[in-house]
Order: sequence, then structure tokens, then C-alpha cells
Amino acid sequence: MKLVSTILILFITVLVNFAGTSQNDIDTTNWLKTTCLTAEFSIKYPPSFYVQNECGHFYKLSNGVKKIPLSYMSKKYFKGRDYLMSKDASTYKEWIEYRARIMFSADGPSSSIYGDSIAKNITFINSNGVAGNELYVHVSHSEYKNGEHIITSTIKGPVFVFKRNQDIDNDEPTIFFHLQDDECDKDDERLIRQMIDTFKFINK
Repeated sequence: MKLVSTILILFITVLVNFAGTSQNDIDTTNWLKTTCLTAEFSIKYPPSFYVQNECGHFYKLSNGVKKIPLSYMSKKYFKGRDYLMSKDASTYKEWIEYRARIMFSADGPSSSIYGDSIAKNITFINSNGVAGNELYVHVSHSEYKNGEHIITSTIKGPVFVFKRNQDIDNDEPTIFFHLQDDECDKDDERLIRQMIDTFKFINK
């Protein structure tokens, strides 16, 4: 019985560490910090990233490049956005799940993508004691090709969400961070999770 309990505790610990985003083996001593005064938060990022604006539009740099060409700006790498909660939302959970689905929806002349539903919604607390959500979305891709209508499905994410006060009537912004580069590898994801672990709200 004791062995079973130990195994269960280890299993739960792994889940909490994954959902909580912490990657303690990453050295962040030389990381930079950006502060968003409008949404009242700060977040740290590695020197290998370039931040376009204070509220967290990040691009990954390579080969010592210090500035991203304007032609590359349309391809966001890791993006932060803040939104005011919709007055039509009945719960905070409903609001963030709706907003996460919208992030993966777009129409084009011959194809479109749309967020169907939430595949997973994980709550966590980062190292600064800030509660957040990590969401994954079922996304459908609809395309007309050679007269044939083709629909494929995949799961997109993660989307990380923070809000200082999750009450429906609270007017403070909700902050969303998500990847826009589908070619993110495991090392990139570890860095991004560590960035999320440094997120904190500015004290008023």
C-alpha cells in the first residue's frame, strides 16, 4: 500500500509540474524583462528572443540577429494579447475558452480554420504565485481542392491565460499568450513555459 501511495504521489507531482509550467533546470539569470503598463504585468524572456512591444509580441532570433526584418513581422512566434471580458460571458471559464477558440479561427478564399471546442483546460499556479490556465483547442481545417471539400482536424495549443481578478464584473484585462509558429520544438516549448513561469502582475 505504501509503494502504491508513493507511485501515486510521484505521478501527481509530474502532472503539477507540467501544468504549472515551471522548468527549473533553465538558467534565467541573464534573461530580460518587459513590462506592460496598460495590462499591468511583467514577464521575462531569454536574450535569444526579440520583443516587438511591451505587451509581449515575441520573435525568436537566430545566428546573433538583433533585429527582425519587417517582412518577417507577419509571422509571430509567441504572442501576448490582452482583452476585456465580454459582457455576454456568464463565467470566466466560458469567456477564456471562447476567446481561445477564436484565436484559431480564420477565413480565406479557398480554405478556413475554426476552433471547434476545448480539448483541455488545465489550471496552474506559477512560481510567482499567479494562477493561470493552459488551454488546448480542437481545430478544424476546411479546404476546397480540385472540387473536393476536405476537412481535417488537429489540436492546437498551448494557450496560457492570466487575469488578476476573475470576477465577471471586473473590468481588468485578461492576458492571453499563445504560439503562432506550428514548428515549435520541445526546447522552444521549455523556454516558453519558463517565460510563463516568470509572469506576474504589477502591484497597484
